[in-house]
Amino acid sequence: MRKQIIEYTSPLDALVGTVKQLNIYEIKYQMNSEDFFAKYTQGETADDEEFVEWAGNYQHYLALHQDEQNSLIFRYDSTPHFPNLPSFPHHKHLPNNVIACEKPHIAEVIQEVMEFLE
Repeated sequence: MRKQIIEYTSPLDALVGTVKQLNIYEIKYQMNSEDFFAKYTQGETADDEEFVEWAGNYQHYLALHQDEQNSLIFRYDSTPHFPNLPSFPHHKHLPNNVIACEKPHIAEVIQEVMEFLE
C-alpha cells in the first residue's frame, strides 16, 4: 500500500480530515475508534498495517485536542470509565474535569473548535 502525506492548512482542517479517516475505519469494522484503540493498546487486535494506521490516526485525533503546551482543551469520549455520569458512557473531558454530555454531532465539535481558535 502506498502511503500518502496529507498537509492541512489549519488545526480545524486537520481535525475534520482525521475524523473522516476514523469514520471510514469505524464503518468498515463496525467499532468506534475509542473502543478499537483500547483493544489495540491492550494487544487485543492484530498488528496488521490498517490497524496500525487506524491507531496512529486516533492518536493524531487525540493530539488535536491539545494546545501548544500539550494541555487538554477538551475531548468527547464514550469509553465506559465514568459509569456514574447520567450520560454514561458519553462524557466530555475538560482540562480539570469530566462532565456528562450526550454524543455530539461532528458539526457541534467543529463549531466548538472554531470558537476556541478565535
